[in-house]
Amino acid sequence: MRLYYCSDTVLESMFLMKGFRNDIFIEIEGEFYNIFCFTFQRFISELNISMNDEDYYVPEMNVIILNDIDKMSIEKGIRRIGKGTLLTMKACYHDTDNIYLNLSNVEKEIISKTNGTLFIQKKDLILFAMIND
Repeated sequence: MRLYYCSDTVLESMFLMKGFRNDIFIEIEGEFYNIFCFTFQRFISELNISMNDEDYYVPEMNVIILNDIDKMSIEKGIRRIGKGTLLTMKACYHDTDNIYLNLSNVEKEIISKTNGTLFIQKKDLILFAMIND
């Protein structure tokens, strides 16, 4: 397994401050998984807000809840979770150059209207750990 991130140092500190990050990708057997990492505190906050406002909560796809979301904590968590569990998550479609994000049609529409991107170029991924399975 290979663990990647695709943010710069400015975003890194923002992620740590907010308790949420969506820039983590795991490559397993040639497939890429976009992982959403929440701190436990942020997850509970999101859950409470949603339950108070909507009476339900639907988490993002491929969510992992950790005590901390720095790269070292993510690597440690991924090692404990293991390949078998990670393979139950939804892989991203990818081609030679790009990884296409797993987004709902509503999210795709919003991103398209704001000139956002629906994919990550593989060349922009930065390897931060290799885990033997």
